[in-house]
Amino acid sequence: MKAPHGWQETVIDAMREDYDAQHSSYLRSSPATGMVAQMKKEDLEQFDKGLLRWIRFSEVDDRQTKISEAYHKTFDWIFRHPPHNAWSNFSTWLISESEPLYWITGKPAAGKSTLMKFLHADPRTLQLLSHWAGAKKLIFCPFYFWNSGTNLQMSQEGMARTLLYKTLQQAPELWAILFPQHMEEYIAYGNPWHRPITWELLTDAFQRLVNGAGPNYRLFFFIDGLDEFDGDHQRLVSLIQGFISPHVKTCVSSRPWNVFQDNFRRRPSLRLEDITYGDIKYYVTSRFQSNVGFEDRRRETPYEARELIENIIRKASGVFLWVALVTDSLLEGLSDGDRLSELQARLDALPPDLETLFWKILTNLGDRHFKRTSQVLQIIQASVTQLDILTLSYADEEDPDLALKMPFGELPAEQADARAQNLCRRLNGSCKGLLEWRAPEGVPLAWAKVGYLHRTVKDYVERPDVWHKLLEITDESFDPFSRLCGALISVLKVKHRYPYQSLSTFWGYLWDHVTFAIEYAVRADPDCESGRQVRFLNELDSVAAKIASDQSQYKVGAHGHVRKGNIIHWSDGKGGSLRSTAFLHLAVLLRLTPYIRTTARSVRDKKVLNYALLIAVELSVPRSETELSYVRNFESCPSLKSLSKIPPLEIIQILLHHGADPNAKLNALSGWDSPPPWETFLAEFNDVSDQGCARKIGQMMLDHGALPTLVKQDVDKELYSFARQKKRASRMGGIMMFGTKIKSRMTGAKPSVT
Repeated sequence: MKAPHGWQETVIDAMREDYDAQHSSYLRSSPATGMVAQMKKEDLEQFDKGLLRWIRFSEVDDRQTKISEAYHKTFDWIFRHPPHNAWSNFSTWLISESEPLYWITGKPAAGKSTLMKFLHADPRTLQLLSHWAGAKKLIFCPFYFWNSGTNLQMSQEGMARTLLYKTLQQAPELWAILFPQHMEEYIAYGNPWHRPITWELLTDAFQRLVNGAGPNYRLFFFIDGLDEFDGDHQRLVSLIQGFISPHVKTCVSSRPWNVFQDNFRRRPSLRLEDITYGDIKYYVTSRFQSNVGFEDRRRETPYEARELIENIIRKASGVFLWVALVTDSLLEGLSDGDRLSELQARLDALPPDLETLFWKILTNLGDRHFKRTSQVLQIIQASVTQLDILTLSYADEEDPDLALKMPFGELPAEQADARAQNLCRRLNGSCKGLLEWRAPEGVPLAWAKVGYLHRTVKDYVERPDVWHKLLEITDESFDPFSRLCGALISVLKVKHRYPYQSLSTFWGYLWDHVTFAIEYAVRADPDCESGRQVRFLNELDSVAAKIASDQSQYKVGAHGHVRKGNIIHWSDGKGGSLRSTAFLHLAVLLRLTPYIRTTARSVRDKKVLNYALLIAVELSVPRSETELSYVRNFESCPSLKSLSKIPPLEIIQILLHHGADPNAKLNALSGWDSPPPWETFLAEFNDVSDQGCARKIGQMMLDHGALPTLVKQDVDKELYSFARQKKRASRMGGIMMFGTKIKSRMTGAKPSVT
């Protein structure tokens, strides 16, 4: 849909083109810089908060909180002088001017991410960097790639947004270098955030940061897990090497893949598994010595006790995750009263590599637990975002249609916590430590995110041969997408008053659930053959409407925009010109063709069909800025993204077939003058990239009563010719009808109606 104030968009585009044309002048004076001096303090603070909200994404800190804390007293060695030059001196690197990049590498599960989190949190890192920064302001920004997370958490966009977000948190005044055009737009029109952030804006801002911050700032970037980036790793390396400058330091970590060795081997570095023998020994020894059963055994047979610990360390080969899993398993045996010789036998039977260890854990579960584990893993794998405990608890319910039967009502905090505790107990019993959850401080257990213990677990579980075995253990009737859709609807029913601080963030929470629920409903029943998609989406519409009625004094759209007024429909008010009056309009916007085909026949209000037709006509014109931009998390939904590329030809045909009027005036719905669907189509005909498709749409609309007199020759010759035929046919029909009426008057017969 076109924005109501096109002239404003033209001015804004001109501002941005001016900055783009002069992007090499990073420190040029912005007109906005002078204007800021006249602004009120609260207006400037509002701009800073808006800018941060615009750049931020919901999982910006998720990965860091999921990484295990370093075990007490481990990793301290990194701040000491390396004996025999076992690694490049990290402390010296932090204060030096010569080397801009340090590479931490190691085999899978050796503890690279844990070390990076330790370095980020340890005050010694900041103290040493302060020596390097000198009188300049130090900006300290981490990013953790995560292969088990959302698309943004494993992308260059996610990295750029996180580093810019962390930078502006510490130095809000850097907007003048990074996003000066947005301050001008803010001063002129008040809302520079209505367009989603783009990769071009991010790369321009990042280049300005790296090249323009030098006179007053020193930048330090922590970037963990380069191997977990979901893309071309050489391009990622080139991007990171583009950071290199005298006022930027970057510490990266990755597995020792060739692409990283080729680019980083001459940089200061360390290989983790070569250094952590002492840490692993300390970890295993302290864990066993804190166990009362082991202490009793050690006093009885001290030699065997020492041998058991040494054998664990040797067999680990520097892999911390293997050590943690095996230690947990052996300590469980000690709790059962096993002798040290029995523990040694169990250790000898455990495979030395992680993948075989994972399979042994799974196959020792027994059929009942193995089936349950398979279902949980399928649900986690099918989810397009990381699940919280409460949502997973509903997805794990025995009845897949529970969401359709549940009443709407608040779930008390005590019951939510009890439900979360019960699921955690079941996960402990069935998954044996391969999944983990950790709630940040102050967050209830019900909202703790669930994920794989480590990336190596995910890699192993999703191996084709292993995944096939997991699928074999479950019934064909089990569908993870139905479970996920039902779970999100259930959570909306019981936690519709999630304690967010502001109304806009609450509605962001609602739209997160809505978008993902639609994605899962489509994947559960793509063609609406089982009726499950229709039932789920109708229930979702009903639940969201109930929630919206509690906030009826507001209009809140899919991108969190909040405006006072009466809600026409809960999906109304996206910040563009779309004004939904029914779920059908959102379905058209998302191109849910099977749902529209199934439900359009039951629509009695022709205004609803007419406006749906206008939306569908608008969708035939590709735009850089579309209404889909305002549907939260749309980019994370592969099925919805795929549908968005399909021309709306069939949708238009369905709507016309069920009575949509191409000539209908829609002013009362849109809030400003909005031409009928047919006039809108003709005005934008030449903007449709597929002219063949455009002609078919035009012919369909003419076949269903569109006024042929509005088609001019300069629109399209073929369509003009078709419209002339329709016009002649209409004239001939009128003449025949007139003749029939005259004849009937002369004979006194009643004219028949054809």
